[in-house]
Amino acid sequence: MPAAGSDAAQSAPESNQRVRRIGIDLGTTFSSLAALDRHGNPVSVPNAAGELATPSVVLFEPDGKAVVGTEAARRAISAGNRVVQQAKRFLSDPEKSWDVGGRSVSPTEVSALILRDLLRSARTRFGAIEEAVVTVPVQFGDAERRRTVVAAKSAGLQRVTLIDEPVAAALCHILAGSDAEEGGLWFTELAAETTVLVFDLGGGTLDLAVVEYGANGVKVKAAGGDPELGGVDFTAAIADALAGQFARENAGLGPLADPRNDPDSEQALLNEAEEVKRSLSVREATQINIVHAGRRRSYKVERGQFEALTAHLVARAEKRVTELIREHTKGWGQIDAVLLTGGSTRIPAVRAMLKRLAGTTPSTELSPDQSVAHGACLYAGLLSRDESFAKNLLGDRADTGEWRDKLSRALPAQRTGRGLGILVREVGTNAHVPHYLIPPNSTLPASATQAYGTVRPGQRRVRIRVVQAGPTPDAPPTELGDCIVEPLPEGLPENAAIAVTLSLDASGLVHTTAVEQTGGVRAETKIVPNARRAAPAPPPATPAVDDDPVSIKLPPKPGTEPAKQPVKESSAEKPTKVNASGAAPPPPAPGRTGKEAVEGESEFWNIVAPEVKKQRRRRQTRS
Repeated sequence: MPAAGSDAAQSAPESNQRVRRIGIDLGTTFSSLAALDRHGNPVSVPNAAGELATPSVVLFEPDGKAVVGTEAARRAISAGNRVVQQAKRFLSDPEKSWDVGGRSVSPTEVSALILRDLLRSARTRFGAIEEAVVTVPVQFGDAERRRTVVAAKSAGLQRVTLIDEPVAAALCHILAGSDAEEGGLWFTELAAETTVLVFDLGGGTLDLAVVEYGANGVKVKAAGGDPELGGVDFTAAIADALAGQFARENAGLGPLADPRNDPDSEQALLNEAEEVKRSLSVREATQINIVHAGRRRSYKVERGQFEALTAHLVARAEKRVTELIREHTKGWGQIDAVLLTGGSTRIPAVRAMLKRLAGTTPSTELSPDQSVAHGACLYAGLLSRDESFAKNLLGDRADTGEWRDKLSRALPAQRTGRGLGILVREVGTNAHVPHYLIPPNSTLPASATQAYGTVRPGQRRVRIRVVQAGPTPDAPPTELGDCIVEPLPEGLPENAAIAVTLSLDASGLVHTTAVEQTGGVRAETKIVPNARRAAPAPPPATPAVDDDPVSIKLPPKPGTEPAKQPVKESSAEKPTKVNASGAAPPPPAPGRTGKEAVEGESEFWNIVAPEVKKQRRRRQTRS
């Protein structure tokens, strides 16, 4: 089997073949689609413009037509008020929308348009496509995953399966990597298990996975990441520093001096900063021009300056990697290789950080831009349990009749990146606190049941408030929705048992069941986020005592204590027995630059400012 994961596919699917095994990498900045060809090889499918990666940008024309991709990105300056970018980053926010020509557009709608454009190109070549595997970040919660599924179905898919991005990249390495000519994972019966760390730093998210593979199959040992760390943050750090310098040099313009205060100038600056970031990945210095408010400035930017500006972002990535290795492995000695994927892994400082941590040079075998989509369509092939795919993958070994077992063992069981639980009343304080039934990094699918007690005698109704841990260890949990159990039998004493079962399916979607143990009153629901939801109500100054008579609490068992972590309260509309309310908005995202970035900016311009002065002196001498 020819190696896959390269930017240019060695063979393309034939136009007269009905392709069913589709993988889609729906990215923050770029998206791509791959399909299995008649030989079982994953190959990238170009869009209508012949590009293997489509910018995740949508332009809304005045007549209502949506334009996706490079043309939309090109017009982000001239028609910025009608262009939407980075919608994936806002899938967690039910309140987020863009006003485009008097029309409100949600992140889910924008994602659907991007997926529809990718699928349109694929359908032109292959015909009907009704199912696909779509990739998501590890730290995507239930709300983001469901909105991704909604977007995919809005794009015309009937069946959608989700796979975490770094797990897809691992499958690309295992099944179609450098040894793929000998059958990928199956080229030999490995004497020992191999463990790899997948480091996926894309345009908007950092995703990590520790994956073990060998003769016994593929296992995801741990997964994690940061959903708000990606290449756009590196670009923003450059843009902010340059904008600050430009504003200081043109202070006489007042508020107009800052390019970030003008949407068109800000977009032009971000475009230039993106090019600077890419250039500094392959050379030591580059030039950038800023044109704003009738003024033009040119600055020389060196790699060392870029690294000073973004040191806090690299440190953030290092922290996430270190936490994952420390908490879920026996140390770096257990990691046989570090696999890089995602366009932002081209940044030299990122590679140097990983080399320092792992003690070995990270592998660049995978295509940074295509390996995730390739792994997704391989996952689709594994799910199909198709004999022809097995023969293509296993070669002569498929004739032994064991191919079904081999395909099953190659299917990786994913891990949940976030804990799942419910809000309970803490005995003694009466404060609402989360109690997690399923901890983070549990193998999927996962299910857990816990008995809780009513908070007062004669309680006739229980509201199960489902919460999910934050996307990072320092982020607060978010409330997903409610499950109502009613009517409870009359005359129940305090602490009447309510058994709550929380489940996560193989795609990481949440399901909830609650049963009153005396009368058997049952409520069952899937969490379905609403398109819009009121902002969380501010927490009360003191813990409530009897304002919520439908809550539950942990039975007073020794050694059983709920997690004492504050949770974001919700002011959702009244829930029903079968529908759950939407997800609470996430905590405010941090600003583009923090204290470390300010320090980096200072160091940056201590170097650049003298260069600017030299250029001015040279111009004055020539004149």
